[in-house]
Amino acid sequence: MKPTNSIERGGVVIAVLAVGLLASNLGLGPAAEKETGSKNKDPLSEGKELFTREWLPGDRRSYAGDGLGPMYNARSCAACHHLGGIGGGGPNGTNVGIVSVFLRQKEAFIVEVFGCVFRIKPKPPPQPDRAKLAKIHPALRTDNSFPFHRFSTDEEFDKWRNQWSQIANVDDSPVGFHTSGRNPLALFGAGLIDRIPVEALEEIAASQAWNAEMVLSAPAEPETQIPSWNEIPMGRVARLKDGRVGRFGWKAQTATLREFTLQACATEIGLEVPGFPQAPPPWKTDYKAPGLDLSAEQCDALVKFVRSLPPPVRKPPETQQHAAEIAAGKTLFERIGCAVCHQPKLGDVEGIYSDLLLHDLGSSDHGDYGSFMLARDGSGAGIDPLPIADTSERQEFEKKPEFGASSREWRTPPLWGLRDSAPYMHNGEADTIVDAIGRHWGEASYSERQFSGLSLRERQQLELFLLSLGAPEEKGKK
Repeated sequence: MKPTNSIERGGVVIAVLAVGLLASNLGLGPAAEKETGSKNKDPLSEGKELFTREWLPGDRRSYAGDGLGPMYNARSCAACHHLGGIGGGGPNGTNVGIVSVFLRQKEAFIVEVFGCVFRIKPKPPPQPDRAKLAKIHPALRTDNSFPFHRFSTDEEFDKWRNQWSQIANVDDSPVGFHTSGRNPLALFGAGLIDRIPVEALEEIAASQAWNAEMVLSAPAEPETQIPSWNEIPMGRVARLKDGRVGRFGWKAQTATLREFTLQACATEIGLEVPGFPQAPPPWKTDYKAPGLDLSAEQCDALVKFVRSLPPPVRKPPETQQHAAEIAAGKTLFERIGCAVCHQPKLGDVEGIYSDLLLHDLGSSDHGDYGSFMLARDGSGAGIDPLPIADTSERQEFEKKPEFGASSREWRTPPLWGLRDSAPYMHNGEADTIVDAIGRHWGEASYSERQFSGLSLRERQQLELFLLSLGAPEEKGKK
């Protein structure tokens, strides 16, 4: 055998170094997978890149995981948050699905005994075995809802969807399923919301309770519409089971912006991130992610970018007449009671038009999207029983739970950026502002009726005011 000379050995070493350097520059090597330039990039720039990154299955840019999926709704954060600019809301095509599980209450029946008629209401149905529910979806072992993803990187996905459809459409089952959508919320100014003191929320809740008491105890004026007690806004702070206060999400189910951001990474894109496991395929009970898709440092950069998104701004009027109409609309907004919940200032945050409190709006939906991503100890302690849907009679009122939101309670969404965030309402069912106002029931019914009683011009003035609440101007754009 001919010995390898020093020149040949040197050539091999140079070639290996060259290939390694090329792979690293192209993002193909292990070093690139774990670092992705985090040591050299500005955190805000890296955060923006992660927010807009289109993830791939088996993505080599993943820190140590498998990239996109296996369950996902979009390939990037920006795919669902882009209306009015990066970080805005999303159209109906990006709505995420959630399935809420409940028990069906049997209808009451009439019994006649010795000429007396009695209406007998059956006993509430027994709570089902959680282990059996978990076979439908693993989240049901501890939760009453689960995400219904739109896509998967696993070939078994279509088969599972067909099986799910058969389960969900069994009418005589004691367990029922309700599927609804959640429209992506705009993230503009989320960093400011994250810093609003809890005391500010508690103060407004106390103020609304006092105001309701004054309204109900005041003598009625002749020919004056008086709201009934269940039509007066009396918001409450969203208390979570761990003692913290919720302020993010349609149900105010999440306490901090960091949790809200990382939950979305795990649930919507299927990324494994520290503290929040990616959503597993429902048909794989033993699924385990191969590793983290984002390192702790990358998560910090992503959250820092979301926190840096500026708050929306008021669109300047085009003429003096325009300014006068907007001012008149703002006065009407306050006069008919909209500003009771949509507070123009919360804490030190100007122009938010929200109280971040839970209000009963009459629209029932048990789904608590995001809660199933919280860490669980697996013991089953503290699991809420499945809610019971009584179809035998109309339920006008609903007991409010100690923790979290009831099926009819919703967090008051901030109105800043409203002009650029259609569609409206939690499921995007309202295409226009006027349509959204018309869907304000429950505690907002009185204000909705007041709006309907305005003249055409007054309604247009109020709408002009709301349309002046626009998304922030992107840097570099005019």
